[in-house]
Amino acid sequence: MFAEGATADWCAVYLRDVVGADPGVAAAAYAAFAVTMAVSRLVGDAVVARFGTVRTVRLGGVLAVAGGALVVTADSPAPAIAGFGLIGLGIAVVVPLAFAAAGRAAAVPNEGVAAVATITYSCLLISPALVGGLASATSLPVSFAVITAVAALMTLTAGFLSHPTPKPA
Repeated sequence: MFAEGATADWCAVYLRDVVGADPGVAAAAYAAFAVTMAVSRLVGDAVVARFGTVRTVRLGGVLAVAGGALVVTADSPAPAIAGFGLIGLGIAVVVPLAFAAAGRAAAVPNEGVAAVATITYSCLLISPALVGGLASATSLPVSFAVITAVAALMTLTAGFLSHPTPKPA
């Protein structure tokens, strides 16, 4: 949710301010991100059924990191827009899978889901401000390098989403 909230709020600004896109083209960054998020969530169950939860999250993480690298190194709108699309494609299924894992891990499933929801939605609300503050202190490319690092961390920690044995009540 950190990457989702920050990318949704800052991608168009990034295109306008960093790569010099006009406002109409800058809006395409958000469109690419939102459309790939939607597509990924629509086909996510089929991908998870084929590859499993952990491999799906790791593959998504690789896509998101590749997208972040495109964004951070872009000097024109097209690769940055493609990068934002890859970020959306890569991160979209992670939150639903985290909710499912939380439900399986807790003795009372709704308590596990509630805990994860609190953490994830807090990240969604806080991340745009953190990225904006970091961008003010450094730059938007540095901020998106941090978002890319978060996606890399997601890739490395995907094993935590494996099917744990529920704790006894």
